[in-house]
Amino acid sequence: MAGLDEILRKYPELKKPRPDYWIIPSIIVVLAIIMWSSVDTELVDVERGAEGNVAIDTLHPRWDAAMNIIFGIHRQAYEEINGEKVRLTRTVDGEEVPVTRRTGGLIRPDFGPDTMKVLLPDMLETIEIALLGTLMAVILAFPLSFLAARNIVGTSPLAQTVYGATRFVFNFLSAIPALIVALIFTVIVGVGPAAGVLALGFHSIGMLGRLFAEALENVDKRPIEGVQSTGANQVETVAYAVVPQIGPLLVAYSIYRWDINVRMSMILGFVGAGGIGVFLQQKINIFSYSQVSTSFILILVTVTLIDLGSSWIQRRLI
Repeated sequence: MAGLDEILRKYPELKKPRPDYWIIPSIIVVLAIIMWSSVDTELVDVERGAEGNVAIDTLHPRWDAAMNIIFGIHRQAYEEINGEKVRLTRTVDGEEVPVTRRTGGLIRPDFGPDTMKVLLPDMLETIEIALLGTLMAVILAFPLSFLAARNIVGTSPLAQTVYGATRFVFNFLSAIPALIVALIFTVIVGVGPAAGVLALGFHSIGMLGRLFAEALENVDKRPIEGVQSTGANQVETVAYAVVPQIGPLLVAYSIYRWDINVRMSMILGFVGAGGIGVFLQQKINIFSYSQVSTSFILILVTVTLIDLGSSWIQRRLI
C-alpha cells in the first residue's frame, strides 16, 4: 500500500493535512463554551441583614457550578427558610464564618468501603434486573415471533390478519420508551426492581419479537421441505427444521438485548425502578460527585466485561 508521501508526489494537486484544519474548529468550540459559561444562572447568594432585610448577591456563572462538579470546589452552604436560601455561618473565635461544603469532584472517585458496599450490590441488582427482563422478553417474544413471520403463518386472509396484528403489537411495545413504561409500572407494582424488570421485559418483547421474526423469514426452505416430506406435522417441522437454523441467532440476539438492557436499567433507577440508577440519583441530588464518579467507573467496567463476554459467546455461536 502506497504511503502518504508517495501519494502526494504522484498527485501534487493534493495537499497534506495541516494542524490548522482541526485546531481552528477546536478553538471555535472552546470559545463557544467559554461564552456560554459566562451567562448567569439562577444560583444566588441570599443574606439576611440585622434588620431582617434580604440582600441578593450577584449570580454565579455556569463555569462555577461546572468546576464544582469536576473538581469539587469549596461552595457556600445554605439552608432554605420560608422558600429562601439563607447562607449558613458558624462562630469561630467570636467571628461569624461562612460554612462551606466540598464533597469531592468527578476527578476524585471514592472507592472507600462505605461506598463500595452499597455500589456493588446495586450494580449486581442492575445486572439481575436486565437479565430477568430479557428472559421475560425471550419467553414471550419467541412464540409470538412465529405469528409475525409471513412464511410461517401463510397467505390466507386470517393468517395475514394475525400477522399484521402481531407486527403491530411488536411495533407498539418497542415504540414506547422504557423510561415511560418504568414510570407506569412504578405506580402499578411500586418502587423497586420489579418495576424495572417489567419495564425492560415489555419494551424488549417488541424488539426481540421483530428480530426473531426476521430470522424466521430468512430460514432455508429446503430443510423444511425435507422434514415435511417425511409426514411431519407443523410442530415437528418447526422443532426439527426451523429452530436448528435460527437457534444461534436467537441466542445471539438475546445476549445482545441483555447487553442493551444492562445499560437501560441504569437509567430506569432514576424513576425508582431499582438498580444503580437509584444510587446515582441520590448522590447527584446531594452533590456527592466523587461517589457519582465511582458509579461511572463501575458502570464502565461492568459494561465492558459484559460486552467482551457477549462478543465471545456470539463468535462461538455464529
